[in-house]
Amino acid sequence: MNQKKQSRKRKKSSSSTSRSSSKELRGIYSGHPRGFGFLVPSDASDADAADRFVPPGHEGDAIDGDTVLARPGENKTARVVRVVSRGRALLAGTYLGQGAFSPDAHRIPKTLDVDGDARKGDKVLVAPTKSGFRVRRVLGRSGAPDVEDEAVLAELEITPNVSKAVLAETEKLRAPGRADLRQRLDLRDTTTVVTIDPITSRDFDDAISLERRGREWELGVHIADVSHYVRPGTALDDDAYRRGTSVYLPNRVIPMLPEKLSNDLCSLREGVERLAMSVLMRFDAKGELLETKFAESVIRSDRRFSYERASRVMDRSARERGRVGSLLLDMKKLAALLRRGRPSLDLPRSEVEFVYDGRGDVVDVHDIEADVAHGVIEEFMLAANREVARLMLSREMPALFRHHPRPDDLSGVWRTLKDLEITKSSRGRLDTAIHRAVEKGFGPTVTSAMLRCLPRASYTTRDSSHYSLGFDAYTHFTSPIRRYADLTVHRQLRALLREEGGPIRMRPDDRLPDPVEDDEFEEEGAHVTARAIAADGAEKRIRRRRVLEFLMRLGGVPTDGQVTGVVEKGLMIELTEYGTYGFLPTEQLPGGPYRLDGASLKGGRNSYRLGETLTVRIHRLDPASGQLDLALADG
Repeated sequence: MNQKKQSRKRKKSSSSTSRSSSKELRGIYSGHPRGFGFLVPSDASDADAADRFVPPGHEGDAIDGDTVLARPGENKTARVVRVVSRGRALLAGTYLGQGAFSPDAHRIPKTLDVDGDARKGDKVLVAPTKSGFRVRRVLGRSGAPDVEDEAVLAELEITPNVSKAVLAETEKLRAPGRADLRQRLDLRDTTTVVTIDPITSRDFDDAISLERRGREWELGVHIADVSHYVRPGTALDDDAYRRGTSVYLPNRVIPMLPEKLSNDLCSLREGVERLAMSVLMRFDAKGELLETKFAESVIRSDRRFSYERASRVMDRSARERGRVGSLLLDMKKLAALLRRGRPSLDLPRSEVEFVYDGRGDVVDVHDIEADVAHGVIEEFMLAANREVARLMLSREMPALFRHHPRPDDLSGVWRTLKDLEITKSSRGRLDTAIHRAVEKGFGPTVTSAMLRCLPRASYTTRDSSHYSLGFDAYTHFTSPIRRYADLTVHRQLRALLREEGGPIRMRPDDRLPDPVEDDEFEEEGAHVTARAIAADGAEKRIRRRRVLEFLMRLGGVPTDGQVTGVVEKGLMIELTEYGTYGFLPTEQLPGGPYRLDGASLKGGRNSYRLGETLTVRIHRLDPASGQLDLALADG
């Protein structure tokens, strides 16, 4: 197979060794909010590669993320002797006056000395220099919601503004004409197509069709053809690559692509002709895949549904007449068949949405209940992503896969399941044991245990497997409007389709070739993985601060929380009502002192165990650092 690549040239980076001398270790300093830290050696193959504890005051000038040289001490400790390079290009925080700066990052629990001009109480952005840190920019006054948001984004180098060059290119883009429709599979009048999205959405980048043919189903997943408009070598593509992903904040979206694309030309709006990349999957009556067809297409959405409306039709609490109503009911049936055949780990997560006032402050928090339509759309997107990944492998085409490694050690999860009395051994299927734990109300605890064991997923050409989903091949194809990785996959699919002269058919085959490794795509994968991590960090930090500010205004209102972790110094509590977590220190527990006994803290009169539900109140919180300490409501 001729391997065509639609990639970008990137400079190669060099690696360094972990040991600089026989008496010093090189590694990354990982700070902790309580003042201590750990040295994580750079070379995992080194004989001294185990993490070393860095006591408070032994970190020297190092802050979280720095590459350092350290001297090993007794009992697997270390003392930092020199900072080799700073791990953070920028730091946001509050200027305290007289050259003192307090970082927002909760893993940097100390005041830093900085040069530059600012007023006491300013929110500032500082950058490392050869001799320390210097104020790069004053963002505004600390505490204002918009200033705090900007600080998080600036620190992670997420820029809301779009350049003039990008806007100029975007303005030249036009809706598809007749020439653009040639050689495309025309689905405008032969297939009923619907979009299902949140009620507030303006960008509809995926659409669904489903037809019953005798005892078979043909499911169509149609994704906006962003690659038709965003071409390599353009300012538009360079900007999308730099961003890597859209960023979804509590009351704001920073899109990867300009609105003319995301909300117009690449939005599959009702009644409007749009270019798409289509994956058409044929299943038998049991939901077993028979054949998949891939095509560049042109579609026209028949109806736009919100998740809420579609769910009411699917569970028959509302009626929808005609072909569209039948389609929604059939979608629910097929999704159930697909879900039964998918051996994935489904971890429950509590989600909340915020209600804001005019200033941007949170004034209320609501639970987001999982509805039928969300699950249906998720099943269909997973199926399409898997089939595109299988195509790339079958054609030996280099591509970015969404790889989730198998954890090295799941003993912590099994131990949690035993502590919760879900199972007595580590044998059997983990997904079944997790499902039983969730049914018994231990969802937050088992999810927390699992997330502590799971490695991060990443974009790579070297491995196509996804552990959590149970897939041997998986990629991201279904969201090119908001993820650059998906756009690269669209370009590879387009190259294949054009090389083979039109739609491609593929039958299921358990024997797939190994992935084709590619250095240029590996660089792209590392970059978009880093940008996805930055976006996720921004979203979590801003949500955390907003909910803590809300709790501060609420005062000491009691709430229930589940114990998701037990350590010597206290209990980790998941506050599902507010979609956040806190720590209940032992000094706030009556009847102490307490000792750690397996998955319990035991005192003279009381004991507290993993999975227990407690009624708690706020003891101390700091929205800027993200700290939330709790106490028993009746303590």
